[in-house]
Amino acid sequence: MGALNRIADELIDALLQTAEGASEGALLLDFETRGLGPEAFYGIVAGLEDAGLVRWRGNMLFPALLN
Repeated sequence: MGALNRIADELIDALLQTAEGASEGALLLDFETRGLGPEAFYGIVAGLEDAGLVRWRGNMLFPALLN
């Protein structure tokens, strides 16, 4: 579980560094290069959404602070 928490932290950090957000496709590709599938991506994002940390706008993911 520690690895997934680290990846979630990295995802939040990356999103906070850009006002443009990140596309769903680019994020999925990043997860695939880490050896994780879409289930891990959507699971992490769902947890971050439930915590109020990220939001979707179309197919772009943004930190909630920028919404």
